[in-house]
Amino acid sequence: MCVTRKLLQRKEINKAKKEKLALNCNVEQVWRTNMTHKMG
Repeated sequence: MCVTRKLLQRKEINKAKKEKLALNCNVEQVWRTNMTHKMG
């Protein structure tokens, strides 16, 4: 029971990390487009 719970937690953490990375990526893309619009 404990082992599966730990594995599930790890999965959740990895999922959260991936989502956070994706979010950061999106933010960076938006920021870049905003910057290019300002430049242009």
